Amino acid sequence: MESLYESNAMRAVTGPAIRPGGLALTERALTFCHLPAGARVLDVGCGVGATVEYLCQEHRYAAFGVDASSLLLKEGIERRPNLALLQGTAESLSFLDGSFGALFCECVLSLLHDPVSALREFARVLNPEGVLILSDVYARMPDEASSLPHLPVRCCIKGAVSMRQIIAWVEESGLTAVIWEDHSVLLKKLAAQLIFSFGSLNAFWANACSEGVSEAIQETVTRAKPGYYLLIAQRKERDHG
Repeated sequence: MESLYESNAMRAVTGPAIRPGGLALTERALTFCHLPAGARVLDVGCGVGATVEYLCQEHRYAAFGVDASSLLLKEGIERRPNLALLQGTAESLSFLDGSFGALFCECVLSLLHDPVSALREFARVLNPEGVLILSDVYARMPDEASSLPHLPVRCCIKGAVSMRQIIAWVEESGLTAVIWEDHSVLLKKLAAQLIFSFGSLNAFWANACSEGVSEAIQETVTRAKPGYYLLIAQRKERDHG
């Protein structure tokens, strides 16, 4: 199945940070985290390493990135050979328990086959004071989202679930959601950028996906009205410390 994040059509509009809000939403998340200088930070689903580069250069954190896409990692390493970018999966991270003070997962959780296993891995590699930062698409109208998993393209909208479901997954992993912010306006801004670049959303989907599926994709997305969120979570025991 085609991956929207590896398509030139999407990346031509978003740049290296292949998601709504880009690095501006990353920076907003950091304002809640209060990480010490030199903190170890992991970006799961790092793509070409835009967030890793930003965390290293702008905040001087010891940042690492993991992604399953060899295509995106190759591009990222060629662009910035000094970045610590590794190939791997969110459900099986090759790091010791408690390795990181923060973990970013930006527009990736909705792409995973087993988000609950991934969230447990995220909790495992966070230290006792660590924070999890999720930003992603969610289903604002869950009753209309049942057809999203059948979209013929791999993209975050395909895996959108309700706010209640996302928070339940986080809680099941041993973390507590302490901040939820709706940033659906960023999804609208991205849609406007795509329309400006391609003439219409149908034209964008036609450019990014196999011929003949663009209208079905756009119809499904329009009906489901997905939103975009920022969630920050901490360990449950920290709440009672």
